Amino acid sequence: MREIWETRLSLANASEAVEHAIEGLKAHCRSINQQDGQYYLDFEVAIAVVRSHEGYLSIHVEAQELDVCHGTKMMIISHLNRCAVKMPVNVLWIIASESPFAHQAFLPGRGE
Repeated sequence: MREIWETRLSLANASEAVEHAIEGLKAHCRSINQQDGQYYLDFEVAIAVVRSHEGYLSIHVEAQELDVCHGTKMMIISHLNRCAVKMPVNVLWIIASESPFAHQAFLPGRGE
């Protein structure tokens, strides 16, 4: 069973934080692509999609195994934590669908 999780983080410097995090994650990724305002990260054993919005980030992570998925989520958050302003201490992840950010909690103005 594929593990698919998402979160939305309110960050004062979302765009800057994602740029710094992506730079740090390059060493762990097989490839990183940017398209339509989203980053697509291929970790070989997991994939992630990161979308920056004004004041928040949406993150989507998929992996075949639960521990790999959780490890990938933790790695992304730790890289964001290095430069994010007002990073939450606890990050709430929800089970998601295969289509990134399809859940209504990730629409602008929702899920705050």
